[in-house]
Amino acid sequence: STITAAMLLRAGDVDAALGGGPGDWWSDMKMVLQVIPRAKGVVRTYALTALITPHSTLFFCDTHLMVDPDAGQLAEMTLLAADQVRRFGITPKVALVSHSNFGASNSPSARKMRDALKLIRLRAPDLEADGEMHADFAINPVLRGQAVTASPLTGAANLLVMPSLDA
Repeated sequence: STITAAMLLRAGDVDAALGGGPGDWWSDMKMVLQVIPRAKGVVRTYALTALITPHSTLFFCDTHLMVDPDAGQLAEMTLLAADQVRRFGITPKVALVSHSNFGASNSPSARKMRDALKLIRLRAPDLEADGEMHADFAINPVLRGQAVTASPLTGAANLLVMPSLDA
C-alpha cells in the first residue's frame, strides 16, 4: 500500500496519503522519500501531523523525521508547514515550542528556537508567529498574555513547531 500511495502522489492523482500500521515504518518512509520529489529549493523532508478535535485543528511539526533540527531547518519546516495549513483553508498561527518561555532560558535549544523565529520573520514577515514558548502558552492566549504583552500571535496557535523529535 505504501508503494501504491507513493506512486499516486508522484503522479498527482492524489493530494495526500495516510499510512501506518505495524512493521518497519522507517523503511516505508525511506522508499516514499525516494519516489516523491521535493519542491524546488527545499533541502529536507519534514513531517506534519494534524490533530482534529471537535473544537479545533492543531498541526505539529516535525514529530517524525528531524531528530534535532537547527534554526535554519526549523525555519524551513515552519514555512513549509504554514503553506500546508493554508491548503486546509486555515490561517496558520505559529508557536515555536520550547521548555523556555520567551527568553527564560539561554540553553542551546531555547536559543535555536529564538534564532529560528528571527529567520521566519525575515522570510515571512506577515506570518503570525512567536516563541520560544511552552505548549500551554501556545494554545492558551490568556496565559500567554500574562507572560508577554507584545506578542504578534493572536488567539490560540494552531501550528506548533517542536525543537526536537523528543518534544
